[in-house]
Amino acid sequence: EPDRGKLWRARTWLHGPGIVVGVCLSEATAASFLASLPLILVGLLWRTWALGHVRKDCELCTTGPYSLVRHPLYLGNIVVLVGLLILANSLLLACIVVPIAAVYYAMVIMQEECWLRWRFADDWPEYCAQVPCIIPRLHRPSGEFSLSLAIANQAHLNWVLVGLVMALLMLKPWILRAFQDLSQ
Repeated sequence: EPDRGKLWRARTWLHGPGIVVGVCLSEATAASFLASLPLILVGLLWRTWALGHVRKDCELCTTGPYSLVRHPLYLGNIVVLVGLLILANSLLLACIVVPIAAVYYAMVIMQEECWLRWRFADDWPEYCAQVPCIIPRLHRPSGEFSLSLAIANQAHLNWVLVGLVMALLMLKPWILRAFQDLSQ
């Protein structure tokens, strides 16, 4: 069995340092919040839609967003990330995060595709030939969304985590003021 790779296994924990750096470099405003909200919501809804179709590691999912793109969860992550960068309102942060995220997702997708090719050897070649990797094709998706499956796949945790990051970015000025008041 091919290894999915260290990046894939560490993907959840890699968010922590990025969030800390993001909050430190952020200059969020009400305007950046309003500009970011549509992208963040679209990314979270897209991820939730994907999680309501996929039975991870059991079968090759080809319905819902998986009929449009092979890696809808990563696409949702990228859309949320762009939204969070707009919210953070920091060109320096964007210049740091965008190249790192591009390399990270390219490597993770490459490793995951090797694993998927091995795991679903019979179905993968045809699916791969018909469905693009990360840029969705436009057509009517098939299959029915399952809220219970999305919940079993912990879609709600995405909403909570992103909500907490948004709150930290927006509350940073008040948090800093509170610490300054405590130190005086």
